[in-house]
Amino acid sequence: MGNIDYREYLVKTADNSNLYGQSWRSTHLLGIVVIVHGYAEHSGRYQWAALQLVDRGFAIHTFDLRGHGKSSGARNIVRSYDECLTDLATFIHQVKLNEPNKPLFLFGHSFGGTIAALFTIRYKPLLTGLVLSSAFFGTNRHISALQLRLIMLVGHLLPKFPTLFLESQTLSRDPEVVAIYEADLLIGRGRMPARTLAEMLKATAEIQSRINEIELPLLVLHGTEDRLVSMEGSKNFYSGVGSKDKSIELYDGLYHELLNEPEKVQILSDIEVWLRQHLPTA
Repeated sequence: MGNIDYREYLVKTADNSNLYGQSWRSTHLLGIVVIVHGYAEHSGRYQWAALQLVDRGFAIHTFDLRGHGKSSGARNIVRSYDECLTDLATFIHQVKLNEPNKPLFLFGHSFGGTIAALFTIRYKPLLTGLVLSSAFFGTNRHISALQLRLIMLVGHLLPKFPTLFLESQTLSRDPEVVAIYEADLLIGRGRMPARTLAEMLKATAEIQSRINEIELPLLVLHGTEDRLVSMEGSKNFYSGVGSKDKSIELYDGLYHELLNEPEKVQILSDIEVWLRQHLPTA
């Protein structure tokens, strides 16, 4: 692996909050990948993937979502998906200033995949492609309109009310990954706040109603044994998008965090091949 330029930086948002950003790049640069991490985690957990992709010619930029890791905000609280999208737009704008005129891909994992998908619908960004890993597009159980209204009401009146619990054992089949996750002080603990769940469900409803507006080249990835986020959600999303150029990879027996599974080298290779195929010079 050649010389890598690693940087930490802060991006100031419109409301004067700080987003903690990181980047890895080398002199051999084919394109840029912006990574949006999942719920309760942080951007530092993508260091391995970043180093692998940098060695293959891609600069990686990622940041801690508001309320996560080293960024500003109440822990694990998503006050509004509008805020998430504005933060992502601000971050991508900064990346484009730092890396002008380079092909730019957006990679979203889980909760970050929901943000990335809705971002492409709302903002219609000029991206080279979109990669979604174990993205959240709804719960495993049907939620009626009445139940959704009730969740939204609780989220409004009691935003910190505890709801779903994330079991660390569902993330990866690698016990070392689980142990590191459980010892990581930057991981958000406890049950998901009601406001966050309400905003996630609201976002997935909008995505489902506007899914055909996504026309970017698309790669969808999901493990068949993901017990945390529904694989059916990814399959339905893939079927419904308007993209003419789209691919889906369902990994047999794998859990939620594909890039932290024992097969992560193969998965990273699959992502690299797809990225290279979609470079303008390919």
